This record gives sequence, structure tokens and C-alpha cells, in this order.
Amino acid sequence: MSKDPYNQLDTLANADDLNALFETLNSVKDKNGNPAVMTANVSTANPDFERIKKNDFNSFYFEPFYESINNLPEGGRILELWKEGIEKGLFFPQLHGREHIHSQMWMKELQAENDELLAAFNLGVCGIPYTAKIVQRRKNLQASLDLYNMPNEKEFHAEWINDSANIFLQYFGFNSSTFIAPAYVWHNQYIPLLQEIGIEAMQGIKLQYQPIPIGYKKELHFNGQKTRTGMKFLVRNAFFEPSIFQGKDWISLALKGIEGGFKLNQIVILGTHRVNFIGNICEKNRKKNLDSFRKIINTVVRRWPEIEFFNSSKLINLIK
Repeated sequence: MSKDPYNQLDTLANADDLNALFETLNSVKDKNGNPAVMTANVSTANPDFERIKKNDFNSFYFEPFYESINNLPEGGRILELWKEGIEKGLFFPQLHGREHIHSQMWMKELQAENDELLAAFNLGVCGIPYTAKIVQRRKNLQASLDLYNMPNEKEFHAEWINDSANIFLQYFGFNSSTFIAPAYVWHNQYIPLLQEIGIEAMQGIKLQYQPIPIGYKKELHFNGQKTRTGMKFLVRNAFFEPSIFQGKDWISLALKGIEGGFKLNQIVILGTHRVNFIGNICEKNRKKNLDSFRKIINTVVRRWPEIEFFNSSKLINLIK
């Protein structure tokens, strides 16, 4: 646990986290006067730990993400800030699925009395490094769309996809046009299901990890790529991950990635994660990383004054 940055630093963003992030994004403007914008990929639900425990781990239950946030001391203010960020063009939600865990396999491990996962469960946590009790070839429970060859797994995933889209539409009032699979793991058989809920593009890194009976088939993708059915791809080609990979010069690494993309006349998508901007557990984490992030975006607008900022939804419209 001590080597896992998510468990050291990550939690739901509080009001201070959001205010500091929005202030940083708003500190720069592109050639059209628009601030830097973050595509906020939302897992629309979390496990309902109380109901699962009451049912003796026999059934999985979830709660919408806004209920999880509302349970925080300042939950109402946090959700107000989400809406303010959207209105000001700083923060734009897109779909990351339902819960960020393969809940069928997680339940099997809990039923098998996996001590590590049960200890985490009692603290209201599911995403930890763990040793599997059930013999399996998979290692990452956070890959929600992984395939374990479980009964009714494909039907469960279809329900997972539809539920995530319904919660997203109900709360935000619009459909997400892009989707990113948790842990970059998904099978191509799910692309038609995603298109049915309005997804036009898959976000991700250049590699897709497609589950096969033994391991994963790695598929390479590029920005603007399109399948025969019309699904497109948005690929991250620069990164800012100082909390996950600590001790690196992320200002230089991010700028090098951005410069490399522009030299090749490419759209640049800077990949990052929530953990980099959370100060709720360790305030120094947020402050240090936002200082670095501010330097990056200020350098970008100075070095490339013709820059334009797009969220992922507007970007896919531009590509179309």
C-alpha cells in the first residue's frame, strides 16, 4: 500500500481542489479567448458498500456518483462547482463507465473471503493492490470491461454500459460523445453497444488492451482513426503524471510531448489523472503539481500563440 500513489494521495475532489484547478485553467487564454479546459472523464457510480454488506456479499449494488459526493461534508458545494466549471468552459464531463472496477470478479473475491479486499471494503474502498484468492490470469480489478469468462459477463457489461449512459444523461442533461474504458481495457465486441448510447469516439492511449483467453491483444490506435462502423479514436500523445510517476521532471516531459506533436502537425491531447490535483489528503500534492501545470500551460500559450483549446467532445466534432 505504501508504494501505491492512489492510496496515498487520491480521493474525491473537495471544493478547494476544484477551485484551485479552475483558477489554474482560467489563468491562460487561447487565441479565441477561451481558457484551458479539462475533459473530466466520469465514472458515474460507486459501489454501495452498505447495501452489499447487508446482503452478505451475495449481490452487487451501486450508487450514482452525485450521491457519493453528496455524502461528503461539503457535497452540495462540490456539485455546484462542477456545474460552474462546465458553464465557464473549464471542466467538461465525458463518460468513463459506471463503477471503476470489475464488480463481478470483485464480488467473487469478497465471497471467497479475500482478507485484503475485505479489509479495504470495511473502509469503503475497492481500488487497492491485492493478491487474488481465486485462480485467474487477470491482475487489475480496476479494468471494468475485462473478460474473466464469468457467467453472463457480456450481459453484465451491456447493463454496465447502459446504466452509465443513463446516469450521465440524467445528471448532466446531455449524452457523452466520447468514452474511455477503465485501464484502457475493452473488447471490440462492445463498440456497437457504445455506439448505441451515442459514443462517437474512444479516448485512450495509443494501445488498446483487448482481452483474449491468455492475456491481452495490443491494438495500436492514432488520432482521427476510424473503424468500419464509424467509431473514431482520440489518442493521448503528451502526459502529466507527477503523482503516479514521482521524481521526474514533468514540466519538461509534458512540453516535450506537446512540442513533438505540433512538429508533426498533430492535435495534442495531454493525458493526466485526478490524483495529480488532489490536496484533500496531502495539500502539498495539489500545490506542487498545480504550480507545475500552470507553468506548462503558460509556456504553451507563450510559445504557440495560435493555440486553441478544445474539450474532447468539441474535438471530435472538429475531426468530423
